[in-house]
Amino acid sequence: MRNSAIPHPAKEGLPSDAYWYLVGFIDKNQKQWRTIIRSLPLKIGRHASADLYLYSTSVSKEHAELFEKDGALWVRDLGSTNGTFVNSTLITGAIKVSDGDTLHFADLVFRLGAYQPPRDTDQGDTRELDTDELATRLHEYASEFTSLMSRETVMPYFQAVCKLAGPEDVLGYELLSRGLLGELETLPLELFSIAERLGRERELSQLCRKVGAKAAQSLPGDPICFMNTHPVEIQQPERFLRSVEELCGEVPGLRLVIEIHEAAITGSRRIGKIRDGLRELGVQLAYDDFGTGQSRLRQIAEVPPDYLKFDMSLIRDLDRASDERVQFVAGLVETTRSIGIVPIAEGIESRVEAEACARAGFEYAQGYYFSLPVPVSELPADTGC
Repeated sequence: MRNSAIPHPAKEGLPSDAYWYLVGFIDKNQKQWRTIIRSLPLKIGRHASADLYLYSTSVSKEHAELFEKDGALWVRDLGSTNGTFVNSTLITGAIKVSDGDTLHFADLVFRLGAYQPPRDTDQGDTRELDTDELATRLHEYASEFTSLMSRETVMPYFQAVCKLAGPEDVLGYELLSRGLLGELETLPLELFSIAERLGRERELSQLCRKVGAKAAQSLPGDPICFMNTHPVEIQQPERFLRSVEELCGEVPGLRLVIEIHEAAITGSRRIGKIRDGLRELGVQLAYDDFGTGQSRLRQIAEVPPDYLKFDMSLIRDLDRASDERVQFVAGLVETTRSIGIVPIAEGIESRVEAEACARAGFEYAQGYYFSLPVPVSELPADTGC
């Protein structure tokens, strides 16, 4: 049974409210990310259901697992192809790990850390925080998050949406923002977790789009730019549309598509108002993560978007899927296209997955097989549309 609370390191001498975290590379961008271990066991691998999803084809779909045993933290290899290493030693089965250990999952490396909250010693001295500790505990310091927002230290990354028939032909790019907390770049999940605790998720979502739109002016060619929303924004359509209108005024001429997560599509009237308002601004609409378990088929039919992004859970291993699953996905794609919606396959990681998506009727796709999320300065200069 999965724990509901953040686990603490059961290690001699550590306080009960300490917790584990990993610092390392989750993809081939050579950027380090900090991941707080919020529950155990933690499944690690290259599968949509993994708790820590690693973006490397060298990592097995079910690679390794962190778990608690006898009051300690352990790592177990799950029969991976390229192995799990602790302090550069290949392991078989399970081994106990400690604060400071180095963990390799195939070609991706992490350092295991245990955070200990400070204790008031009543000595009257002010304890200085080191940079790593500040980054780890930023969600507890509202003033630091305010500084993040005021300095606008979010970094726009872009991932290509390509044509399956010719991946060099780029339809557009999806904005995938990171945040600089301390000295470490931080993934959106952690950023918005902090923002939600402070009731500032709407502001963070708008800031990501603002900074991203400015960077998008330097995208090669004349591509579409896909930008996400936080579900809380959808609850107030007028306010949301004003923010998009302001964005369009700041960056005129930007070919913009607003993405709304499937789970946020809860009312046809509200979504219809947003779609119509966006169209008046010359902005298109996409529904994101279609097929994650809360498919709003009725709303999609009643308020069809311009684009429908199929979640990676439907795409993963489509080349090896049963005939029934392939027919199901192909039927959804055909239905989508028949009502004028452009379907996009997300999360493609291999040539055979791309080929299976093409056979299923997809024309466009995105994923690590085609491109990594990178700053605009690292994108190739010549792309088609």
